[in-house]
Amino acid sequence: MKRSEVARYDAFLGIGVGKSSNCAALLDRSCDGPLMLRKVAQDEGEVRALLSEAAGLGELLVTVDQYGAFGRLVVAVARDIGVDVAHITPHKFRQVAETYGEGKSDAKDAFVIADVSRSQPRNIDPV
Repeated sequence: MKRSEVARYDAFLGIGVGKSSNCAALLDRSCDGPLMLRKVAQDEGEVRALLSEAAGLGELLVTVDQYGAFGRLVVAVARDIGVDVAHITPHKFRQVAETYGEGKSDAKDAFVIADVSRSQPRNIDPV
């Protein structure tokens, strides 16, 4: 995506998708820190509640680390409620995650996904 394309978003929700749960980090444009950082079950009701809450901040972009298999639920719910969805490939994710320092956790991955969407949109693609 181009920087001009993400300029219209007020909030960026990065979701590390998992088999039974997802980890989500929500950032606003200023990124003073995560506004939300939590695990959410791989359940339509919980995903819908998460996305609806995040969309309350304004125009929202949801970025996932996979949009097939386990990521399909997040993508389907986002589209259903009118939220744009993007994807970061595993290769690009590994490259940018290295710049965020050592250590790996679901929470850190979700933060990196959200922050890359906000600050490095060339590394994400629309779903």
